[in-house]
Amino acid sequence: MNYYSALTTTILVLAVCQGQANNVLSTCIDTYLGCLEERPLVTKSITSAVIQGLGDSLAQNYEIYRQGLVAKTNGKKLHQLQQLKYDWRRGMSLAADGLLVSGPLLHHAFDILEYLIPSQHETTWLSIATILHVFANDYIIDTIYICLSFTFVAIAEGHWKDLPNLLRRDLLATIKASWGTSMAFLPIEYLCFRGLPISLRVLAMNFIDIAWGAIISFV
Repeated sequence: MNYYSALTTTILVLAVCQGQANNVLSTCIDTYLGCLEERPLVTKSITSAVIQGLGDSLAQNYEIYRQGLVAKTNGKKLHQLQQLKYDWRRGMSLAADGLLVSGPLLHHAFDILEYLIPSQHETTWLSIATILHVFANDYIIDTIYICLSFTFVAIAEGHWKDLPNLLRRDLLATIKASWGTSMAFLPIEYLCFRGLPISLRVLAMNFIDIAWGAIISFV
């Protein structure tokens, strides 16, 4: 009898917790959508900053983990392993890039695309319009973003003197890698552009860019 009472109590507690979690999630979503409607540019820019900062944090922690394994394999000493730490300047630079470059660029670019090639109305050419949006995002907007981001992040990290060499050495290779990598995300981007309203496209692209950036770093 005690067993069934405990089981029943546990189920009730879990149900209550789930209900509260759903209420909190619903409130957060409603608040975010409200912010998107009232202040779309600011909301998208802050969202881009947060997601890019988190994405870089994941990338850096993975790099530290991987370098630590290599160092241990090579018999490095403890004080050498302790030099592997999070680069705050890099993280803040990429978050600032999301706030000042990526977020505003995607916000305005998607609005311009929708004005030139409407994709939110049920028409015979809806699928074609969506495909054009995806290709414009991958091969035009992303190229512009990479150029701006290279410049912004290099200056923010204090490497502005090396910027010409950095652009000559890495810019073209990164753009080519971006074009190749984007092919893998075409189906996902198509679904996002087809099914989501314009206001949520920047959010969707931010999450896709985390995976995109991870792949680019290994290319």
